[in-house]
Amino acid sequence: MSQPHISIWGYTKRKRLPALVIALPLGLLVGTVVGIISAYLRSDTDHVWLYAAIFSAMTGFLFTGLIWVLIVDRTTIAGAIAKPEASVENTWHARAVSAGFFTMLIGSGWGSAIAAFYHQNAISICFVIFFILGVCAYVISYVINRKRTLQ
Repeated sequence: MSQPHISIWGYTKRKRLPALVIALPLGLLVGTVVGIISAYLRSDTDHVWLYAAIFSAMTGFLFTGLIWVLIVDRTTIAGAIAKPEASVENTWHARAVSAGFFTMLIGSGWGSAIAAFYHQNAISICFVIFFILGVCAYVISYVINRKRTLQ
């Protein structure tokens, strides 16, 4: 019986190639294609290739990560937990998400009502503020739940 393939970045489902060997060039290629398409759709700029290069550089690694997540076999990643949904961190995460979600609902409701009352057209600023509030509530809730569990 052969030794199982395990590495820090993991292998593909068939365990023949490291997942990053496939994900990196494919992700950069997809990012480049998306960058070129978005540059040509934005025809009001004089620097189409500069726009395409910057957009490709910013999205290429995001696509690499997405492709890696889709093709990697979790059992081949060194140090990966067998059942992450049963971990204590998942419990902290679930509680934090719940608190953040309800805070965001209440905050966005009040914010929308106040903005409508004062006839404000900058509703997008309200959504950004409430998004930041939700993220902060998540982080605070996660830390509190973690401390409570570890005591």
